[in-house]
Amino acid sequence: MSVLQAQGITCGYADRTVLDRVSLELHPGEVAILLGANGAGKTTLLRALSRRLEPRAGQVLLDRQELSGFGNQQLARQIALMPQNERRDWPLSVVDAVSLGRAPHRGWMLPMTSRDRLTVERALELTCLRELRDRPITELSGGEWRRMVLARAIAQEAKILLLDEPTAGLDVRYQVEMLALVKRMAAEQKMVIMLTLHDLNHASLYGDHLILLHDGQIVATGKPADVLHAERIEAAFGIRVMVIPHPVYETPLVVPLDPMDQEPVADRADES
Repeated sequence: MSVLQAQGITCGYADRTVLDRVSLELHPGEVAILLGANGAGKTTLLRALSRRLEPRAGQVLLDRQELSGFGNQQLARQIALMPQNERRDWPLSVVDAVSLGRAPHRGWMLPMTSRDRLTVERALELTCLRELRDRPITELSGGEWRRMVLARAIAQEAKILLLDEPTAGLDVRYQVEMLALVKRMAAEQKMVIMLTLHDLNHASLYGDHLILLHDGQIVATGKPADVLHAERIEAAFGIRVMVIPHPVYETPLVVPLDPMDQEPVADRADES
């Protein structure tokens, strides 16, 4: 089973350092959720883990082998990245766009096999896109587009899924369904899945392992109860919150406080 590691990686753009000596290890069967304010380095970390960005220092290892040692097609069979932003200039149908996920397995020119078609159909079904299969991707809403990109990543059948803000643009129903889907995929297929989220409560409910970035470094990592503390959230996001047990699941529940309220914050989760 695949293990993805970052060992002391430093990354940046031009003269700006975004990540500074970051180390982590991702294991099969777990959903790791990357948290942090805008600009904390979440997308940069996903790019480095998928070899879209070469670290200035440190290394990224897949099963103890540096990513630089993999060929492009070989790596695409191992790691699928669902990017946050992507152009959609070509009016491909949804099914044709999702079928592009099979390219690492069959190349760009070979015809689809029956197995390829079954894999694409399964990806469309899992993401609730069957009814939109013939719609041009240029006509998709933002939420439909996010589901199509996830379906393409699923069709890729990689062992590692890196998802950058997969719930962006989705209504509440599809947010919950998508997060439940990736959690089920990680558990049942023993996949390595990392995603970035802004919703701390969704992270608490669906994350097996949370990683909090601040100022280019990991400032907390572990189970939701180990990471989601009021003082830590205030330092990372600049907002005062109360953390209490979820009334049903007993996971940490993050409640934002009125910024005009200057009373000291008690972290209820710490007191219990």
